[in-house]
Amino acid sequence: SSDGDKTLILFVRDYAGNIAQQLQSIQLDQTGPSIVLEQIPSFLNSDNYSLPLSLTGDDSEVLYYFLNSDNNTPELNEPNWILLTSNSIELNFEKEGQLRSYLWLKDLAGNLAAPQGISTLVDRTPPSINSFTINNGDNFTNSSEIILSWQASDNGSGIKDFFLSETNTEPTSEEEWITYLETTENYPYSFIDEQDGLKSLTLYLRDFAGNIQSIQDNISLDTQGPE
Repeated sequence: SSDGDKTLILFVRDYAGNIAQQLQSIQLDQTGPSIVLEQIPSFLNSDNYSLPLSLTGDDSEVLYYFLNSDNNTPELNEPNWILLTSNSIELNFEKEGQLRSYLWLKDLAGNLAAPQGISTLVDRTPPSINSFTINNGDNFTNSSEIILSWQASDNGSGIKDFFLSETNTEPTSEEEWITYLETTENYPYSFIDEQDGLKSLTLYLRDFAGNIQSIQDNISLDTQGPE
């Protein structure tokens, strides 16, 4: 039988021929919920994430959801079904690393939607910078053009980009970040402030999850010959 409103009428007749009737209606729903999940970011650096979702068709009625680390179908009477009260699901992450969960939806009639896989890499640890030197660790230079070298690693999401600052401040826009290349070659840099004196340069490294680490080195710029 097709889904929809169903009506059943009960007729009762006594021996004298009198007839009474009672009408009862019910909604027949044999179709599982339809859901559209927004794409979760590939990398996250937080303990939780609010995952937006939207329901399609006639599934705007209140549903229940179930999250599990495997794709085994949960029992309908499983106590861990959670009432869906908003257009998002709160995901909580206890540990770092590549995590995968499966989401089920259940409607009021007990129909299940096919499981939706949710995968992300949780990384709350910033990159590690082992060393950062200007001109191989020299204390003085007579040129505003210098050579930088550093050693860094990231065991989580990987290093995404870097930024160099003469004022010890992080970049204010995404465009200022420079794509990070895994290389052992030195990096040329020219001081923006070319006045003589002690120069500080801060290296910022950011991984794909958005964690930032920084380190600073100094060198004295002296372009004036002895008097």
